[in-house]
Amino acid sequence: MNAKLAVGGYTGWHRHAAASLVVVKTGQITMHTPGKKECETSVHNAGTTFVHPEGAHNFVNTAAGETEFYIVYFVPAGG
Repeated sequence: MNAKLAVGGYTGWHRHAAASLVVVKTGQITMHTPGKKECETSVHNAGTTFVHPEGAHNFVNTAAGETEFYIVYFVPAGG
């Protein structure tokens, strides 16, 4: 799936049943995931690929321009 986030845009907190592979084409994604006491944050720049785990997360565009990325969803057996 191809997605874009405007400057300061975000996906909102949501979850998936399995992990996904994310390829950042342009811009920068800051991913927030729940931690034990506070959110854990990781930053992913254009040209990088990362796996985001199943469960809750929020992507935020922290770049100076639009961020474009691709997501490959892994569907659990029977799902």
